[in-house]
Amino acid sequence: MKELSEPMKTIKVKVFRYDPKKDEKGRYETYEVPITPGMSVLDVLDYIYANIDSSLSYYYSCHRGYNACCMLVVNGKIIRPCTTLATEDMTIEPLKGRKIIKDLVVESDLKQ
Repeated sequence: MKELSEPMKTIKVKVFRYDPKKDEKGRYETYEVPITPGMSVLDVLDYIYANIDSSLSYYYSCHRGYNACCMLVVNGKIIRPCTTLATEDMTIEPLKGRKIIKDLVVESDLKQ
């Protein structure tokens, strides 16, 4: 049996949190997330939701890079979370200039 040469890497992820029903203003919460090579930002959010904090709100309608509704800001850059690889010391925020519905979910300007 092959031994693991190094333990799974853990990163710190700072996520913007805001619930207009409870909060006057937004805040950041930091989570420690184990990552594996090839993990996307969306995978990190899914891990946080499934294993640490199921109150986290984020949107995705994933077509693996073809949908712009789920765009986020990571370390100051607008990204698609499903196709952007996770990195150490990430700060994840909602798109600027849009009304925040909750946490990372913002109003879309797309017509239904």
